[in-house]
Amino acid sequence: MRRFRSRSAAPARRRPVGVLKLLIAVAIAAAALPGADAVAYAPMPIYWMSPGSGSALPLMPRVGSTPVVIRSEPMSYFNMIAGIQLEVSSENVIGQDGTLSDDFVLDYDYIHNSDTTPGYYVTRFQNFRYTVAGTYYFQFLAYTYAGEFVASPVYWFVYDPSAVPAPAPAPAPGVDLSMSSSNAATYLRRLVKMKTGHSPSHLSSRCTRASASAFDCRAQFQSGPGKRYAGSFHFEHVDQGGTVYWTGTFSGRVARRSCLRRHGFRRCGRAVTWST
Repeated sequence: MRRFRSRSAAPARRRPVGVLKLLIAVAIAAAALPGADAVAYAPMPIYWMSPGSGSALPLMPRVGSTPVVIRSEPMSYFNMIAGIQLEVSSENVIGQDGTLSDDFVLDYDYIHNSDTTPGYYVTRFQNFRYTVAGTYYFQFLAYTYAGEFVASPVYWFVYDPSAVPAPAPAPAPGVDLSMSSSNAATYLRRLVKMKTGHSPSHLSSRCTRASASAFDCRAQFQSGPGKRYAGSFHFEHVDQGGTVYWTGTFSGRVARRSCLRRHGFRRCGRAVTWST
């Protein structure tokens, strides 16, 4: 059994006066510094929004809500967004994390993907929360599955009970994200050249469609002096601000031909992972 001594039984330890003064000075200086997490978020750009920033809104009926629709980066760009939230504040005051201060937040809601227009996010202002006409400030916040904190700029609107709401603008036309098998074959060669510095030779591949905008491929090829690769590729088209980009990943193994003749990939192949 472990024995504990009472504090009164322990001999008193006196710190030198100079050390105590130094510790107090350090504590005061640390308290005076801004928070270490200030502006500790990645930008979340908004390319389209309805109603737009600066709009005058009647926020009627009081028992209802006012829809808000935004368009931002696709979820794949943020490594999958775990949850987006709208916060509305009565004051344009920034907190220690660089976003609107929680002290003045009077409305909030979660955002979901639009069921009818993919790539758009939908949320609402709760009308009953606004009792005083004037200017209000709002911002969109999110966490990704990788733990990254992202936030939009701060926007604003005017609550004006006499305002006549303008009709919501039609959503911007959707971007064609379709991918063909020839696209996938081209991207495979580009990804190999990008990662090894050599174009693939002795290439054998088989690609199957994963979705309208993605392909999965199994491939074997040589790239570089005597190096053989085998593994799986995934290619996908993504929309970033109206521009279509391709992304690619490879998971497989690499080994020299001399090793393969004796042992094969399973015994001497080194694991390789690539991503754009």
